[in-house]
Amino acid sequence: MRYNIPMKTERFSASDHRIAQHGIRSSAGKRAAALLLCLLMALSLSGCGIFSGDPVGLERFSDLPGVRQIESFFEALNRGFGELLGNDDLIYYADGDKDRTDTSGTGGIRKGTDEGWQNGLSPQGSARFLQDDVVLVSVYLIDGSNDFTDDEISYTKEAVDIAAEWMEQKAAENGVSLNVICNEPSLTYEFEAEGMLKESRKEISLTYADTIGEFLYTLDLNAIKETYDTDSVGFLIFLPGEGTSFAYPYTPTGNAGWDTISYHEFANLYMYDESAPDEYENPATYAHEILHLFGACDLYQETKVDNISQELSDYVADTYPDEIMYYTYEDDNTSNFEEITKDMSPVTLYFIGWGDGGAMIEQFPEIKRKYPCAFE
Repeated sequence: MRYNIPMKTERFSASDHRIAQHGIRSSAGKRAAALLLCLLMALSLSGCGIFSGDPVGLERFSDLPGVRQIESFFEALNRGFGELLGNDDLIYYADGDKDRTDTSGTGGIRKGTDEGWQNGLSPQGSARFLQDDVVLVSVYLIDGSNDFTDDEISYTKEAVDIAAEWMEQKAAENGVSLNVICNEPSLTYEFEAEGMLKESRKEISLTYADTIGEFLYTLDLNAIKETYDTDSVGFLIFLPGEGTSFAYPYTPTGNAGWDTISYHEFANLYMYDESAPDEYENPATYAHEILHLFGACDLYQETKVDNISQELSDYVADTYPDEIMYYTYEDDNTSNFEEITKDMSPVTLYFIGWGDGGAMIEQFPEIKRKYPCAFE
């Protein structure tokens, strides 16, 4: 399952665990906002501070009311001034504005990857292409007394390995070079956030998306890219307890401030399967959610936002019953914890850039995408 993260109209809710100054009055907030307007305008014109892409600058003000909305407005103003005056120093660029992909890679998926960039961000997000070296960062969310046992952590690593090996095998079958780097100590984090397990189970929770997104933003994405010589980094959020796993791939909005925060793409993986709470989430589900980060769509139902019609879903079910984006259980509805027996149809191969879609694009032209491996 995948969700788009909608833009927020308000930064905090009354239940947000990160609010520290509960006693701020409305008038005081307005005065603070007015002062911030003046400060942000000065920063915008000078090209420094928040608008230099310095995350320290962001963190300095990020917990004050309305900062993201004000910041986004002045980023646009800043860019306008820069373009008007022909001064690149005034223009805001976010981290990750350089394309590190090797266009000589196999599989052909990197053709045209210099297209579609906005505000220094690629349309594919942090997990750009499922090709060559790909990094998966693991984050274990600790919510109060909801923690992980050693056995549970051991299983998550095993399941990620099975998913990675399956993706590498499928890549080889389709003539694509792929090496998934995962489960390394330097790529593993713990994050304590009280109340987030409950928030994660809501159909759409801005509080959850914002909390995880801002934590991931504190991780040095460019340093990870440099260390592993890759341009494709995805994040796995492991959640204690049971639930229906889901993913938040990047969908550009054109709003520089919001896109920068939501650029880090993450799959949310529950420890236990909601439909069978005494069983772990199976490795096929891990692979399913990871594939979302690289452009794959759910094919088990009509999804208007991705132009997946019921007709296409039915066609996949009839023609490619083992499609992993259609079903992650075995034919008898049980989970397989030893291996992944699923496959990918030409539709998924097209979405993740391992194929051109062929006859499927002719039959279902509505699924054609402007940029490879990107949601629109």
